[in-house]
Amino acid sequence: MVASAGLNSPTSISFRPSMMESIPSVGTSQQENLDVKSEYFIGDFLRLHGAKIERNGDVRQIMTYHADNNEWSIKSECKEQLLSKLMEVVKSGGEQIHNRVFLDVIRDWYHGLDAASKIENTVVANDHLNAKGQSIARMILEANHNLGQGAESIRLLDVGGNDGKLTSYVASHVADYSNSPVHPYVLEVETGVSWDHNCHEVSTAHNDKNQPVKTIYYDGHDMASGRVFGEDGSNPLSDGLGFDCAMYQHSLHHFPSPEIQQQSLAQIAGLLKEGGVLTISEHSSALGGHELDLMHMVTEVYSDLYRYPEISGDELEGRYNSYVEKETPSNYFSQARLLDMAQKVGLTPSSSTAISEKTERTYSMTFVKMEGFDLDRDRSLEALLDLDALKAGTKKYETTSLGPLTRSLDGGF
Repeated sequence: MVASAGLNSPTSISFRPSMMESIPSVGTSQQENLDVKSEYFIGDFLRLHGAKIERNGDVRQIMTYHADNNEWSIKSECKEQLLSKLMEVVKSGGEQIHNRVFLDVIRDWYHGLDAASKIENTVVANDHLNAKGQSIARMILEANHNLGQGAESIRLLDVGGNDGKLTSYVASHVADYSNSPVHPYVLEVETGVSWDHNCHEVSTAHNDKNQPVKTIYYDGHDMASGRVFGEDGSNPLSDGLGFDCAMYQHSLHHFPSPEIQQQSLAQIAGLLKEGGVLTISEHSSALGGHELDLMHMVTEVYSDLYRYPEISGDELEGRYNSYVEKETPSNYFSQARLLDMAQKVGLTPSSSTAISEKTERTYSMTFVKMEGFDLDRDRSLEALLDLDALKAGTKKYETTSLGPLTRSLDGGF
């Protein structure tokens, strides 16, 4: 269930309630009238955010989110052309315009792109996943630089990790930093939904130390129902060995309710060993979920257009409607609420990145399972954070360490 929005962490953040919700809400009363399941939602959204509020830069990013793929990126001026076409429909139409009209515009625009509209993208796509995987690995090892010490290998679980491409990059860097082989797993509920067409084509990271990524399928509730794809009788969820680290990369918001999100965190916390690390990247809910839902919805549209070039307008509309019915609205949450949910299942916050200033408002938080666990933070942490120890061309990311925190249900610290 991973969407590959970049891991944005250039700025440190301290945990004060005023900063938790520092992104101002735009047109809140009007946004409340938007219904992501409405057959007129795309037009209603474009009319509000494009015509009335004039957020053209954000709207363009939302409507072209993941239109690029591993082979090529679409030039910026061509994305501007799409936004102009969409806004022409809004301005020329009546009060409400059916979603199908906008889907047809996107389909015609996408299939009308020629070679001059594209930039070769293979290296960029690989570099993106590699850099993101390295950032995630560094957050994991910063939280517990003794990870896997004394064991033959490190076990990594990526919850909702789709095809495991990002998982493999994270595992590769964890192995490099820890000098220990990693056994990486993806945990999926069998929904049949493709979340991010970028990852269908990107090459998997190679590391001689590691096992290949394996996918565990389960029913979404009972860990005993798990099975490793292609392996009879194998279920790492119930073999008693546990996991050294786990991650949700833009997947937790896809769980259908806050209660199920909390249940999933409890399950993963139960699978972690003492000293185990959980890192989570998410979209902030500070601006509300409509724009984030639409970004995921058009991601699915571009996935279908890329994989099925001959898809008809009727088929595209049907697949769009099926996705909307099953997967929206998503359940986004602020850093404050994620902190609360994680602490309820016994996880101790370790570090956080700032909320990105981009439209997708991404942030990351890292937690450690620390009951009875004494973390010796002097052994090799300085080496891990040393710029000279990084691979060539890689910038150091910044997080703010979080001291002992308690949070009450009323939101106070």
